Amino acid sequence: METTTLIFLIVMVVIVVPLGLMLFADSRGMFDEIGGGAFSVEQFKPSSTPAATTASAQEREEEIRQLVQGRNNRRVGRGEPPLDVEAEVTRLLALDPTVDPDRPANPDAELREEVRQLLTARNQRRVAKGEDPLDVETEIDRKLKDAGAL
Repeated sequence: METTTLIFLIVMVVIVVPLGLMLFADSRGMFDEIGGGAFSVEQFKPSSTPAATTASAQEREEEIRQLVQGRNNRRVGRGEPPLDVEAEVTRLLALDPTVDPDRPANPDAELREEVRQLLTARNQRRVAKGEDPLDVETEIDRKLKDAGAL
């Protein structure tokens, strides 16, 4: 091996490699800053409980209408029958408890029946074990509430 190559390798090992390791160790927090700054999306997060105003409710309803209209246009493009956009918007808004906070959202009747069947089967197993049965209607409401459907 030539002496210049040997000197080059020694310089690399002795100086450059430790310097690179120090720089790498120093940059540990830099990855956490990626995506941050003045134009970061995190800067514009809404508060956890935004005040619902009439304007925001109207904007929300209009956006839902636009989304349903877009879905309807795709259905028609595929050759499927069109949806009644207004009825679908009304249905979707009725499912959201934030539209009318005094009225809880009504879960789908099929979902309620499925939960009832599961709880009935659970009660049968509880009785077979000698345990007291659960109140089915109370448990249905609790399960749907836990799942976010009530």
